[in-house]
Amino acid sequence: MAHNTKLLPLTEEQQRFIENNVLIIRTMVESLTEEGSPDSTLPWTHPERLDAAYGAWYAEHNRVEEDPAPMLTAFGVGFGEYLIAEFNLKWAFANDKKGNGLVLTGMPGKLLLFPDRLLQKHYDRGDLCFFSTLAARYSKLLARINGL
Repeated sequence: MAHNTKLLPLTEEQQRFIENNVLIIRTMVESLTEEGSPDSTLPWTHPERLDAAYGAWYAEHNRVEEDPAPMLTAFGVGFGEYLIAEFNLKWAFANDKKGNGLVLTGMPGKLLLFPDRLLQKHYDRGDLCFFSTLAARYSKLLARINGL
């Protein structure tokens, strides 16, 4: 973790912000996954379902006229919820030299992830189907940190 990063517990407002974004992304993921498809049996936070929903959103998204920030935040929260469930991470609020925002923390001093920044990088590059790759990458990283 960067030495200049300050972690703070979530305020009630920040917790509500996460809960609202969970509702937004869960509704979107569930509506974009066809009933009876193989993906529909996976949890809504599963990277394969997030990849499918992101691809559908991206195909309809107008990069010139629409601000992507609200949806990138919602997708980031959805992916964060997956990582929390799979790897026992938690939400916090951080402030560093690049700004402030919601982060996922785990193993104090060893892991700090800004979902908004991560999603913005993939959006800027036009990447699709990256949630599954990210999940595999974080699984390996966390196993290495835990000495597994």
